[in-house]
Amino acid sequence: DRDVTGVQTCALPILDARSFFLLSVPLAEQGVEVIFIGPHGKSGMQHGVQLISSAVHNRRIVRFLSTPLLLPKLVHAKADIYQFNSPELIPVALLLKLLFRKRVVYDLVEDYPSMMLTKKYLPKQLKAFFHGVVTFAETLCAKWLDGVISADSRTLRRLARTGRSRKLVFLNLPNLQFFQAPVKCDKPFDFIYRGGLSERTGLGVLL
Repeated sequence: DRDVTGVQTCALPILDARSFFLLSVPLAEQGVEVIFIGPHGKSGMQHGVQLISSAVHNRRIVRFLSTPLLLPKLVHAKADIYQFNSPELIPVALLLKLLFRKRVVYDLVEDYPSMMLTKKYLPKQLKAFFHGVVTFAETLCAKWLDGVISADSRTLRRLARTGRSRKLVFLNLPNLQFFQAPVKCDKPFDFIYRGGLSERTGLGVLL
């Protein structure tokens, strides 16, 4: 019956579909005080969620090295639970858990280790190295953090028996409250693609 405060921390410069609209907004509607911290450039309340903007850095290396600067904002929030959803935020998540003894959850939004093998900005010689680094970092999350969630069972499978963290598959489905009610009509099927229209997100396979 007590009040619960949760912090959602995102590395994306937008209020993205999963961390904001699928996770944060429904929690706020259930009475959880949700604080959404990220480089989205917004402040104030939106859909019942308190927005706090962090510094925006366009260069990936600068963004990664500056992530520890999030710690003061996170600790100041004094939340009951913190959730992170990007590999570059894993060092902050681990510091928050190990140094400040907070309850921390890591969200495997995608199969990030495999994505390292297809990143065009990485030199070919370094792709295997970063694949290993992200795999190791996510293994530490499964061992030391309180929970690990995933958008699909296959992505979670490699960590399902690692550590004592609680595991949960939370499917990456759209929040229907932001869509108009469908109009009934006769047609053989619906074909829906949810995601970015790009090679990285599998557009070639879809076509």
